[in-house]
Amino acid sequence: MERATLATNGPFWRIGLPWFLASLPAAPLAVLPHEAGHYVVYWLLDVPDLRFYPMAVGWTNIPFRTAIATGDLAAAAAIAPIRAVALAHLAGPVVTYLVVALCCWACAWWKPLPVFVAIAYLSQVRVVAGVRHIADELLGRPIPDNRVFDELQFSHLTGVPVEWPIGFGVAILAVSGTWLLRFFPSGQRAIAIPAMMAGLVTGAMLYAGVLAPWLSP
Repeated sequence: MERATLATNGPFWRIGLPWFLASLPAAPLAVLPHEAGHYVVYWLLDVPDLRFYPMAVGWTNIPFRTAIATGDLAAAAAIAPIRAVALAHLAGPVVTYLVVALCCWACAWWKPLPVFVAIAYLSQVRVVAGVRHIADELLGRPIPDNRVFDELQFSHLTGVPVEWPIGFGVAILAVSGTWLLRFFPSGQRAIAIPAMMAGLVTGAMLYAGVLAPWLSP
């Protein structure tokens, strides 16, 4: 099967504008599946006081985190099943990787639409938090007590070294990110990539500042 390619001819607006516009909806299409992954596992495992928001999943987790931080596992387990919370933290990244895989599949076997490329890249921006954490560890910098991201929470709850899930995420980004470069128009990447990045930033700001607050209960 011959791989489809994106159009490469035309003036600036015919190259950059489609990538900019296609990247605008990437934020909700990247964030919502990730949060839905958390929510479904929490719901299936009966975590209390569960609420779904466009940017996060809420539940009575501050007392739970306090109990975990102080080593009081019995108190934490009385609030919510510890393994359930650990699985829920892992579910978000797993769903994100599935979204990336689906976008790659769509580009390869259906149509390499700019929106698929944009979603795949934006979904993996979250790996920056993990890379920063590893860098802080390697450089001996203090780890802030309020640092929270899924892989770190999963590590705290299970004892699995945080480097493992972070390393897996970095590997997925390296492989998929390199592979997806082929779907930028040949000879026009200097236009398409900045246009996509501008669309991603604009879309993320609109989602976080306008759409998500409007959708929140």
